Parts: sequence; C-alpha cells; structure tokens
Amino acid sequence: PYTTLFRSRLYSWRWFAIYAIGGYRYQYVDYDIMGLEGWQYADENPVDGQPELYVMSESPTLKVMEYEITHHAPIAGIALRITTPNLAVDLAAGYLLLFISDSDDHILRTKLSTAEGIGHGLLCSLEGRYTLKRSIGSFRPFLFLAADFSYIYADIEQIQEWYGNLDPDAPKGTKYTGISHLIKSALFTITLGYGFHY
Repeated sequence: PYTTLFRSRLYSWRWFAIYAIGGYRYQYVDYDIMGLEGWQYADENPVDGQPELYVMSESPTLKVMEYEITHHAPIAGIALRITTPNLAVDLAAGYLLLFISDSDDHILRTKLSTAEGIGHGLLCSLEGRYTLKRSIGSFRPFLFLAADFSYIYADIEQIQEWYGNLDPDAPKGTKYTGISHLIKSALFTITLGYGFHY
C-alpha cells in the first residue's frame, strides 16, 4: 500500500504537540493462480450414500484464476508527537473512507465476479527513535522502531456473469446480481532499525 499524510499543528507545549492529519491511501493487489489440485465428487448420487472422491491435478503452468482488488481511501485523523533531547515518538490514528473494487475471474469456469462500493477502515502508526548518548566521532547512533496497523471492512454487492460455455451448469450469458460480498483485511507491519545521524 502507498500512503501519504499531511499534518497541521493544533496545539503544542514544550515537548508535546497535537496535529490534525489528512491524506490518501492507495492499494492494488493482483494475483494469478496457477495450477490446481484438490478433491471432487465422483458421483453426485452414489448408491451407498458416500460419494467417492478423487484427486484432480493440472499442470502448474495452467492459469486457473485471476484476482484483482483496488483501494482508494481518503484519511482524516489525529497525531501526537513527543520530543525530548534523546527520544522522539509519533503516534497517529486515522479513519479511512474506503472506495473499493475487485474482480475475480475463474478462467476454468469462464465466470467473472465483480464488485465495487464504499467501506470503512482504520489506520494506526507508531514511530519512535532513541538517540544513544555515546557518540562515534561526529556521529550519534540511534535505535528506530516503526509499526503500522490497518483494518478495512466493506459490505457491498457482487455481480457474477458467465462469459463462456465451459461450465455445464451455467451457459454463456448467465448472470446473477445483488450477491452479498464482504471484504475484510487486517495488515500489520513492524520495523526495527539501528543507524547514525550527524
């Protein structure tokens, strides 16, 4: 994901400050699913009541599905900053108004599922840098910590349409609309570092 934020100081006192933040977050994910292996009913109406299963396998170079999802999200929130001679800490939290769309193409069934709509999300971040007192020449070493957490939720509607005749149960042109489509995602990253500043 790509995120850009802007800050405007609301209040400050000595080593403490509060900021209003605004920005934009963009995320695009594109998956190609290659090959398949699984189990399938060999007989839909078995005599003994226990349908036999068999392994179905294809070449690993065969593309069986394509999936894409795109997020566009304006951000509004608040940030706190603490600054001392050796320690700097930034804590921010923001609300995301999520404009989301996805496309799920089941190539082997010639079925395309698409959805788009509006959702909501939360973005939190923590950054801290502690400068060590001991210097190395003209350079002072520091320890760095950064953590980010984001959560999105969208309850939208999906359209499913068959564009070919490979699925015997759904001929070309078969289309269903108004299908409930729930998208949820949680992403957490953390970075630890060590460096020098002049």
